[in-house]
Amino acid sequence: MVVLVALLIYLGVRNTPPGVPWPQGGARVSLGEVLRNGRLLRVAFLGLAFGGSFLALQTLWAGAYAYHLGLEAVAVGNLLFLYSGSAVAGFLVSGFLADRLGTARVLLASALLFALGIGLLSLKLLGPAYLFLGLFGAFNILTLTQARELVPSHLVARGTTLVNLFAIGGTFLLQWGMGMVVGTLGYGAAFAGLLGLLLLALSLYLPLLRPTRTRG
Repeated sequence: MVVLVALLIYLGVRNTPPGVPWPQGGARVSLGEVLRNGRLLRVAFLGLAFGGSFLALQTLWAGAYAYHLGLEAVAVGNLLFLYSGSAVAGFLVSGFLADRLGTARVLLASALLFALGIGLLSLKLLGPAYLFLGLFGAFNILTLTQARELVPSHLVARGTTLVNLFAIGGTFLLQWGMGMVVGTLGYGAAFAGLLGLLLLALSLYLPLLRPTRTRG
């Protein structure tokens, strides 16, 4: 299936629509031009902390924590359904809100509400916690939207790929890191670590609330 999809992309996907020229310099641009974009790197780090935490909890630790608290399988399944179901709602409304209120503002607000969800998790308020984590955690997808806003048109693919790489890499690192902390210090310390990382990323992200224009 993967080979078939790759073949279809190769045969059917164009770099530009018919009649639209390839952006000047797009084929020769260096990755260094992306890596030197400080504003983009701030978004990438937020993607690591925000998107990585969202996925690390959704795919592993949210369920493990519920079992740790002694819940039965059905109850754990219901909580994970709440997490993922509210995430679907978050994905659906995130773009709508970003268009009307601004990507940076919506990202900041949603990340803070996601942090509140982690706090509720520490307090063992599982229903509200999983709702907040899913609904507002889904807004991490807007880091990709903001990446597009921070680079010229010929760097959009590289910019969004960099941010996505940080988010997916963050998922792996935080899944593994949480396991190390849980095994030695417990869930409370692991959740505090996630909160600390997210707040650090948000403090570095704050300058992006002052919009700038990109070239190209």
